[in-house]
Amino acid sequence: MNRKPIFEPDYAVHPGKTIKETLRAKHISQLHVAHSIGCSISSMNRMLNGHQRIRSELIAYLVWKTGVPTSFWENLQAQYDAAIKRGAKAK
Repeated sequence: MNRKPIFEPDYAVHPGKTIKETLRAKHISQLHVAHSIGCSISSMNRMLNGHQRIRSELIAYLVWKTGVPTSFWENLQAQYDAAIKRGAKAK
């Protein structure tokens, strides 16, 4: 039986990094997003800097602004959580 190798890096990239890059590319400020989803700027910073899980309100905002499906953003968080659980270092 041919088994495909599984790529499991020893690091994990928090979805906030992808979100931060997406917002920058679309010229949307973190402050604007924080106000739009009803969270503090400090909470927004924690999400985007990898110190807090991304919230469903942020995901809904990203779906609305980017057209990228909810499942993409949720999977980023799930993959990050799984990598951290198996011992990967946060990047």
